[in-house]
Amino acid sequence: MIRNMYTSLIFLTAVFICNIRIYSQSTEVTHLDIRMELLTAGGSVRCSVTVSGPLENEFLLNSDMVISSLDADGKAIPFSSEKRDGNITRISFERGTAGTLEIIYSGKIDGTSYPKVIGVVNRIEPGFAEMAGYVRWYPWFSRGYFTYSVQVVPDEELTVVTNGIRQSGTGGGTRWVSGGPVSDIALVAASGLMKKSSARGDLDLEIYYRELPGSYIDSML
Repeated sequence: MIRNMYTSLIFLTAVFICNIRIYSQSTEVTHLDIRMELLTAGGSVRCSVTVSGPLENEFLLNSDMVISSLDADGKAIPFSSEKRDGNITRISFERGTAGTLEIIYSGKIDGTSYPKVIGVVNRIEPGFAEMAGYVRWYPWFSRGYFTYSVQVVPDEELTVVTNGIRQSGTGGGTRWVSGGPVSDIALVAASGLMKKSSARGDLDLEIYYRELPGSYIDSML
């Protein structure tokens, strides 16, 4: 079967999204349905994440995120947390827990959350947000590959981009879905982003940019 794999390269001036179509055996993976309020004025997020499919009894989450509820099929389940390196926390719950998980959490991601080099590209501030997958702004399960949908509602007018396929959102905001299994989710939101795209065989390339000259972007496609 065809599986779409997405990757992205994030710079301060542009976001590159590549979609490479390859053939592979289909296997069931975990699915994350993420609904996010992006609160740039306060440098924070409020998220509700539904997790379905193969389920593990632990996941990683950014240590600045505070979980307000963790449910399985609508029933609250107890959980424990263990701080790890890199501002990451491991969340564990009873092994054998079945059903659909719903995780509700909130917290800040700003330039002071990480060392300078990491903080440059992982921050939420007025007019801008940029979060790489490795800071675990969403629950990350150790099975590796997963699929996702994410609807982002910012508190100001911003263009939101992830390493996925853009769809029409409901109830405001922007909705993106993965075209197939991915290993992480990168997210950028900014005003005034422009887009150029190109398709070459099995490679689809989208570039979202703001400060680079259009002629320079054309030379890359």
